Amino acid sequence: MKETIVEQMKWLAQYAGGTCDLAVLSDEDTEALMPKLMKALKEQSDAVGYDGFTGRPDDYPDMVWVMVYNGIVKPTVLEWIDANCPDAWFKMMYLSKEEQDRFMLEQQAQDMLDNPEDYGLI
Repeated sequence: MKETIVEQMKWLAQYAGGTCDLAVLSDEDTEALMPKLMKALKEQSDAVGYDGFTGRPDDYPDMVWVMVYNGIVKPTVLEWIDANCPDAWFKMMYLSKEEQDRFMLEQQAQDMLDNPEDYGLI
């Protein structure tokens, strides 16, 4: 866990929720996202009557950070990606599992159309 809530949110965004050892988003991109991320965190915590994340990151159960990542960080990062770099190679890392699966199937279907001989279709 990071020392502050802001650092934790930045880390969740930059390292795709901890699924990567290397940063996916640059420091500059992450800094550009931080106001939106922190606003979304506050709005969500207000909506559910949470304390507004006033403590340290390790004051909260890990499951809270999983929910924050999936419910706040991922959608906010995806919105930023769509607005700033819609064809980014790392976009898939922020999609839900279902969206990742659909994306892969669409890519495979397109590849089959583009290269039918590779699939024994011709």
